Amino acid sequence: MINDYMHDETRTTRPFALPVDIDDLFMQTNLRFGKEKVDAGASVLWEDPDTYGQKPVELTWYSGDLFEDFLDRLRSVAEALAVELGDLAFAITTTTRYLGIQDVVAVIPLDTLDESGNVVDLRHRKPDAAGLSSGVRGGRIDAYLLLWKQQKQTAALRPWRKGTWLARTHFTIATDHEESLFLPQPLTDTERKEEGLSPGVMRHVKIQGPVWEDYDPDHPPIVYVDADTLSEMEAHPKDPVSRILQAELACVFLRSVLTAAYAQRDEWENGGWETVRGSLLGRVLRAIVGRSRPAREYERELRRLAQGGAERLASEGEAAVEVMSSVRDALRGSR
Repeated sequence: MINDYMHDETRTTRPFALPVDIDDLFMQTNLRFGKEKVDAGASVLWEDPDTYGQKPVELTWYSGDLFEDFLDRLRSVAEALAVELGDLAFAITTTTRYLGIQDVVAVIPLDTLDESGNVVDLRHRKPDAAGLSSGVRGGRIDAYLLLWKQQKQTAALRPWRKGTWLARTHFTIATDHEESLFLPQPLTDTERKEEGLSPGVMRHVKIQGPVWEDYDPDHPPIVYVDADTLSEMEAHPKDPVSRILQAELACVFLRSVLTAAYAQRDEWENGGWETVRGSLLGRVLRAIVGRSRPAREYERELRRLAQGGAERLASEGEAAVEVMSSVRDALRGSR
């Protein structure tokens, strides 16, 4: 998780006296996705989700002769902040636009930038990064300049804490699959009564229709969450406890779909992957196994599901939504 490298903040302005050079630091940084070029802060539509996880992804800081000027500019930034060049670093993350799963792809201390060059091959750095492999809705790439080393001397209006970001930009690769995997809704006493639930129920998954039939984006599955709890999560989405709850809700939803699929296995088992490809079950399988995998991998998991039940595949879902990282971050943050 990115929390290991930088502080999770929502502010877009920095409460520091930063050098003017930092304002447009990423102005000439761009991203290459296949043959598409994406400028800093921009987005591009990739209309073939099935090839999303196969295209080269490269971030270029500054091209050609301008790279030397970029290095000189970074040295000036470090000097203005009164830190060593190696105390600063670039961090690059990818995030799925479907489940919100985030991976740190690269952390590059600035004193090694001359050696690593002006192009970062993200696909090579972390080929299994979720934001680079999930063609459902696509992904977002964020680049940060951050304080890589804790500063011993502190002063007003001067960054000193390791992980503080000083500048950032982003690139979005969207696909034509814009719908979410499920729709969170507040669970009130009225809904509990209508659904026949006890007063203490905190969450409830409501799936309409067979999970193996063609998916209807106009009627997404609903995950009911206690109204007060959902309100707190939405108000503080990056709080460690909120992140655990988000991951837990995703796991509960995945498990509910897989359990329903196992109960309905007589309907789809003989047809295999081609039968469920466009269904809710197919979407869940892609979320767990990964997007743009060979059909035989999905077929293998379907056979395991039909023969052995939902538990093993549901456990794999915990890895897909990074439950372990969320729990570890929350435990570290509580100390």
